[in-house]
Amino acid sequence: MEEAAGQPRQCAVLASLLLRAGRPVSLSTLVEDVWGDEAPPSAVGSVRTYVYRLRQALSEQSDSSVRLVDGGYLLRIRPDDLDLNRFKQTMAEARKARNCGDLALAADLLSQSLGMWNGVALAGVPGPFAGMQRGVLGELRLACAEEQLACEVERGRYAEAAAELSALLVEHPLRERVCGLLMTALYGAGRQSEALTIYHTTSHLLRQRLGVNPSPELQQVHERILSGRFQLPKNTNRPITGRHPASPQAPAQLPAALPSLVGREKEQEQLERLADDAEASSSVAICVIG
Repeated sequence: MEEAAGQPRQCAVLASLLLRAGRPVSLSTLVEDVWGDEAPPSAVGSVRTYVYRLRQALSEQSDSSVRLVDGGYLLRIRPDDLDLNRFKQTMAEARKARNCGDLALAADLLSQSLGMWNGVALAGVPGPFAGMQRGVLGELRLACAEEQLACEVERGRYAEAAAELSALLVEHPLRERVCGLLMTALYGAGRQSEALTIYHTTSHLLRQRLGVNPSPELQQVHERILSGRFQLPKNTNRPITGRHPASPQAPAQLPAALPSLVGREKEQEQLERLADDAEASSSVAICVIG
């Protein structure tokens, strides 16, 4: 649909229709999405022209179409034609795999989801609607990256995850979950001092820029690393089998028989001799019996 997008404001109309695919979008909503409160008198005519051009372009390039309905304009596309839908579906499959314990599959699916992105969403598209959606979609992408790196940390791939988390924290220095994951990865890689330094840097930025302290969760990670009580995530990767793991069976055999049974006559003689020696000595005699 890139060829159908056309000029920037036509792109804004297409984005509005795509992100509301399957629902009618009124003419007034499209005008507001593109211009906001600064719509010129010619805005309505311009939107109609953009929609007309989109209908022509889409009918030539794909099965999608823009139809005029009572509520406005309706864009009909197949769900798989929109990469955002494919992204969300792959993320849902990844969460399911993670809940089942298959961290390798979850990490791979989340990596595939991130591979669908090509720079900033709706880059260069004007209008307040595109600006708002740019923020929403950017947050969705960041959440996916956090989820993927969390899987890597849980798998015990500390060094690899630490490198990517460090770069991500540079881009989002106030992101506390990224900070917590990076601290965990660094600690797991044997870099405890670096993990503590990251915490102090993030704490300082939070107080300086937002006037808040780190969240209780992040403080807890810091305290546990500092005290040496930090429990690293278990390095497990259970495949999806659809079965519950079998319970370990207790041994059923009896203990082996003793080769011989020794009496205590010799030990008693030694104790009596030690007692006699103690009476003749001024020091204290200490005996331990097991």
